[in-house]
Amino acid sequence: MTTMNTAPSYATETPTQTRLRLLDAAEVLFAENGFRGASVRDITQQAGCNLAAVNYHFGGKVNLYREVVMRRLAALRAGRIEAVKAAMSRSGGEATVEDVVAAFGTAFLEPLIASAAGRRWMNLMTREMLDPQLPSDLIHNEMMVPMRRELVTALERVCPGLADDTAELCMHSLIGQLVHLERLQRSAERDTEGGGFAAYSFERMLTHTVAFTSAAIRALANGARQ
Repeated sequence: MTTMNTAPSYATETPTQTRLRLLDAAEVLFAENGFRGASVRDITQQAGCNLAAVNYHFGGKVNLYREVVMRRLAALRAGRIEAVKAAMSRSGGEATVEDVVAAFGTAFLEPLIASAAGRRWMNLMTREMLDPQLPSDLIHNEMMVPMRRELVTALERVCPGLADDTAELCMHSLIGQLVHLERLQRSAERDTEGGGFAAYSFERMLTHTVAFTSAAIRALANGARQ
């Protein structure tokens, strides 16, 4: 009786495929253990590569870490920007503040809550805050600046009279609320006894955030016009 070898074989894969496997393995281990806690040996073992593969494909562990962050950041950024664009075009020029805030809020939260990749991103960013490895302005330049251009412009279009700097502050306020909702959702999932964290559904919290933020934006714009 012959036995089949079920171990994966990567002998015929392309360099691009090997690179992706390294990124996938590194993302998991960096999110679980942080930059310092994830060794090159651990990463290459999980990816099924030889020890030299990280240097060959990325030029070292630091560059691999940066590529892991940039890959996930680019996907999240694109989703958020496209959601705002879609909200504006879907309404045929008649979009409301609620349309924009709801579209951005949903695009911001859904990937972080509904997918393992989004959860890894939040773990990764928490570890990066505690033990920074990236240039201090990288997240700002690669995420906040492009996102600001789209969201602030949309808010100013749907709410005439809203000053540019006020719109930007509203954006930061909204993001702060959304990050808090993501944390509450995680806590609710761990709250097996149904205590305070599970008191409100995710949908209700997001609906409240959209209504609260939209009302605040309108009030700020109206105050500026008076």
